[in-house]
Amino acid sequence: MGFRDTTLGGSTRSFPTTQWSQILGVQDRTQPGHRERLDALLRVYWRPAYAYIRVGWKKSNEDAKDLTQAFFARVLQNELLASARADGGRFRSYLKQALKNFLIDADRAAEVRRPIEPVVALDGEVDVPSGVTPDEVFDRQWLSCLLDESIARLEVELRADGKEVYWNAFHSYLLNPATAKGATVATRSGELELPTYASVASRWSLSESDVRNYLTQCRTRLREILKAAVRVTVEDPRDVEEELRSLLNE
Repeated sequence: MGFRDTTLGGSTRSFPTTQWSQILGVQDRTQPGHRERLDALLRVYWRPAYAYIRVGWKKSNEDAKDLTQAFFARVLQNELLASARADGGRFRSYLKQALKNFLIDADRAAEVRRPIEPVVALDGEVDVPSGVTPDEVFDRQWLSCLLDESIARLEVELRADGKEVYWNAFHSYLLNPATAKGATVATRSGELELPTYASVASRWSLSESDVRNYLTQCRTRLREILKAAVRVTVEDPRDVEEELRSLLNE
């Protein structure tokens, strides 16, 4: 069972609804798509795990990298996920607790070595803020990773559907820091400086109504993609909206 995508006038797309079975499937190397599922899992969860270790265990950059590699090696080699069950609720919560248990054991051990072959590529900068709890930094990084993945998928879909102009407007308005800001928008977390519709319209030779329409459709589609990503990590579909609201502070 999935849902139809008609927001942008593209082809019908179906999102998978077999939740935990997809996640648990990363341990079965014989299953089709094993590598893709594994890569997707690691892309979304290595930054939250790394940031959690930095904040919660006060580790240096290199020590946190070593522990991150060791944790995901344990996840895959020692069948940590095999004990996860659908009645465990949200996979994010399950993995966070598994990480806590791993770090407690690691502190007791004399040494934790990074795997000879890295399990995950620790690429890119990770923001490790001060004044937040380890749980908060884990959740923020998890949401950031999901957003990055969802935005990347949105771009691919728009370009594939011949709607590059939608992406140009969306990127200029919300994602490009070099775009001149000219409007202040009030949000729950404070004021946000954004470009004006007129400046984006001028940049891409569009009307302001076109810009407004493209942005609305892109935001709607992005939320659907994000919901689908969250859907994979919960057992009860009714938890998706609650999970999004808690993460987005809505």
